[in-house]
Amino acid sequence: METVHDSRINVAQEGGFVVRLILQGTGASEVLSQDASLVGDIYYELNFLDFDIPVDIQIPPECATPEDTSDLGFPIPEDATNIVQLGGLISFSTGMGVLEAGEFYKTEMAAAGCTGVDESGGAEGLILTFSGCPDGNAQIAIVPEGGGSNVSIIPLP
Repeated sequence: METVHDSRINVAQEGGFVVRLILQGTGASEVLSQDASLVGDIYYELNFLDFDIPVDIQIPPECATPEDTSDLGFPIPEDATNIVQLGGLISFSTGMGVLEAGEFYKTEMAAAGCTGVDESGGAEGLILTFSGCPDGNAQIAIVPEGGGSNVSIIPLP
């Protein structure tokens, strides 16, 4: 960090150990930006928590994986996990390989009424762009992930 604008350190009254450290400033962090010449605002915060106490972390209901995927507007494989919907973008993992997931979407999107598909890539990564869809066109990116793949669905205007 080249310049520190603000810093705070909180120390526990009992034990004298650091419970919070905050540094704000301007500088470069190659670790964070992958570019040693990139200079900008930097904010570091370190918090100490008592890890001997059990913590129950719950996903907020609005962020939970939907149980019913029929309202997402696009076909989703039955084995889909880690389903995330941000705005119109939908992302999830599936046990299907890239090409198998591609075939799933070519079949399902045609059944949904899409009349055209442009395809680029292969087993290392596949992009399918569907057009002529009655409920809206879409681009589907499929990339390998573990033993399956990760699928991102982007609605198109």
